[in-house]
Amino acid sequence: MQLYALEEERPILAHEAKKQKNYRCPECLSPLRLREGPRRQAHFYHLKTQTLCRQHHKSLVHLRLQLLLNRRLAGSRIERPFRQIGRIADVSWDSEKIIFEIQCSPISLKEAKERCSDYKRLGLNVVWILHDRQFNKKTLSEAEAFLRTQPCYFVSNQEIFYDQFDIVQGVRRLFKGPPLPLDLRLYFPQKSTGAHHPKILHFRSKNHSLYFQGDLSDNLFRTQDFALLKRLEKRYVASHPLPWLAAIKKVYGSLLRILLDLNG
Repeated sequence: MQLYALEEERPILAHEAKKQKNYRCPECLSPLRLREGPRRQAHFYHLKTQTLCRQHHKSLVHLRLQLLLNRRLAGSRIERPFRQIGRIADVSWDSEKIIFEIQCSPISLKEAKERCSDYKRLGLNVVWILHDRQFNKKTLSEAEAFLRTQPCYFVSNQEIFYDQFDIVQGVRRLFKGPPLPLDLRLYFPQKSTGAHHPKILHFRSKNHSLYFQGDLSDNLFRTQDFALLKRLEKRYVASHPLPWLAAIKKVYGSLLRILLDLNG
């Protein structure tokens, strides 16, 4: 379902458009028209099916998340075209030079890498939002494993954006803790780490340029309570990690309660 189109060069929402008038797709530039009805949300459709156009395949869930982010981030834009790299950003926070890419369906490793590379050539930070209906499972796709090297978070069916502590080896997620809700309106430049920090913070410090309020990095940097996570990581690199599962869940639960108390 497509909610945006171009009227000449001006973006226009479906509820502002008129029937029987031609508009253009901001991605493939093909002709669009308005479709609506008493029980149908107003949206644009391609006059000729464009199987390669991303706009043509976006789900209603994807569009709702775009609009939700757009409402929360002052000065952001959805469907922002970057003609020089042939991309259209899901949500572009121009003043902060941050692109939010929402992924609700499978994506290839090649496409994930190219999208990151293209935006970074323009000096833009890319933040990925992965829907946990498709991602955050026990087995990671190649693309999800790669996206861990970028600022990458999850969103639930309840439209809650969240981070988590997890332990991943290769393409297997051995453990994940409860969700940590995010405030994507506030972010900080990444901090350097030392020997006393957990491995997950080393990893993020090396690979991520920023972090957001409420995420795992933010909680740990503020509380300075690293011992519990270091203990979890040490246990999970043992030869037989599974017998430790109950103990790890108990320790992680204690950590989460500490973080929640401090945040409160």
